[in-house]
Amino acid sequence: MYKKLTLTSVIVAAVVAMVAVMLRISGTVSICPDWPTCFGQLLPLDMAQFEQLLAEKISRLST
Repeated sequence: MYKKLTLTSVIVAAVVAMVAVMLRISGTVSICPDWPTCFGQLLPLDMAQFEQLLAEKISRLST
């Protein structure tokens, strides 16, 4: 049982690390640089900025 849990944990950690590297290289983190907030707000106040952020997040998740 612990072997499966350990293997799953290692795989999940590797995937998270790879996604973080891809986001850093692609420059996606520059939209909201002070994560977990976005310029001190939980959500951007400007609707156009929010739509751009949402579109990029969906695009990144789908690729």
